[in-house]
Amino acid sequence: MVQDGGPISTIDALAGVKTLSVTAGDAPKGWRTCIHPEGDTYFCHDEKRIVTTSDPRDQSILESLLKSHDQLKRLLYATARDLLSHSELYLNVGRESSGDIPVHYYWADHLTSQIFWCEDVPCAALGFPDFGSRGEIKSRLTPEYWTHVEYFPVHLPVKPESEDEIIGIFRHGCIDDKTSPGSTFPFSEAESLQYLRVLEGFKSTLSSAGIIQGYRNAVIARLWNAIARARHINRYGLDSPRLDRLQGLALFTESQMKDSKILRVAELLCGGLSRVVFVRLTSMWNGRVVYQRHWQAFFQDMRGDWAQVASAVRFLAGLLRAGVKDADGDGMGSTVLLASGVTSLPVLASIAFSGASVFISSALCHRHRTETLATGPDVSKYIMSVENYYHGLRPLSIVYVIPHALTVYSAISFTAAVLLLAFQRAKNVKDIVSAVASLSIAVLPIIGTLAYFNVNLFSLLSVISGVFQPFKGLAKIWEKNKAQNNDRKMD
Repeated sequence: MVQDGGPISTIDALAGVKTLSVTAGDAPKGWRTCIHPEGDTYFCHDEKRIVTTSDPRDQSILESLLKSHDQLKRLLYATARDLLSHSELYLNVGRESSGDIPVHYYWADHLTSQIFWCEDVPCAALGFPDFGSRGEIKSRLTPEYWTHVEYFPVHLPVKPESEDEIIGIFRHGCIDDKTSPGSTFPFSEAESLQYLRVLEGFKSTLSSAGIIQGYRNAVIARLWNAIARARHINRYGLDSPRLDRLQGLALFTESQMKDSKILRVAELLCGGLSRVVFVRLTSMWNGRVVYQRHWQAFFQDMRGDWAQVASAVRFLAGLLRAGVKDADGDGMGSTVLLASGVTSLPVLASIAFSGASVFISSALCHRHRTETLATGPDVSKYIMSVENYYHGLRPLSIVYVIPHALTVYSAISFTAAVLLLAFQRAKNVKDIVSAVASLSIAVLPIIGTLAYFNVNLFSLLSVISGVFQPFKGLAKIWEKNKAQNNDRKMD
């Protein structure tokens, strides 16, 4: 027979059948070993109404647990004995190697869905700010109760009324999110419907006891936790509640519009593109509350735009190749645009703008990777770190559209190079008019499209790039016109 506690090199006959639990050793009398749906182990004492993650199979820990329970029970009995019938005590024995062993605790009241202590506790000791009222304290402690239930879901069922209420909350949230642009509900309609299917699936199960109870309680508690935290942020049931996500948006926008010559010039250079992003950022960060679904959609759009800057650059490169013309006709010479001194500067500027836009967009995509901004706290921490004290999100909105602006400047520089080349090579007024007309027909729609679609313009470039294939023959047309003019002069 091999005892637990050391390496086991031999599997006993019928070992798996005879082992009632995967945990090592039996819990002391009166204690139960519970396994969380995610695999963690905790212990409960049904009669004494204790839950703990400390191992009562260790005699010293067991003695600390029982001694602390007796002391705290006497203290609660003396102050609010009625709470004992529907509250349980969480205990955690410290692991200090010397001196007195501390035991941390709180009570969880299953009737009022609150946690509490038998003595006054400073807010700072719990990591809480000072509160303005007792209602705020209750609002803040409600999510902590549901965290307790989520961590210890196996030994007791959730109240049926709590299960019914969370289902009602998500049903209402579906309609609220669908019909109100400023909905404060923390989940989208699609997410709510998914959660409702799970909740109603559990509710339709005939028995809430046994192995399914832990899974059911953990799901209900986790969703209640999210709802309770959102309600606390929005001051649900308190004075001056936040009823709409866009509440106070005008004042928040105005607070970020302090005069700055640098920002005004930067916004002007961005051609107004930053204003579109600024409005969207401000509406999402209003009240400094992160609704993850809105931010994830925003970052997905921005990442798509930054990634498609490469498409715009490839498009401009195609236009540049349209101007390729070997000076000697052997296919190995330099381009007409670069060979001409008057056009070399705007062409080089176009190349520089394109390269910078690709580099900056790549850096922005890397900084805003999905895995680094996967949760609401991630997004909140990031936005607070980049928000300017005086100008809010205006500088950030400018940074986000720099790749777009540089790509537009690249297109303008290339257009200027082609215009200069057309005027340089034209021999008479007719050639000039013809060159300008051809260029206007081909290039101005591009500029108009860029201006019209603002931030989301680059998704169109891969589609419309095929329209501009005739540019490849533009140099040949000019050469043909030149030859015809020379023939007329000879005649």
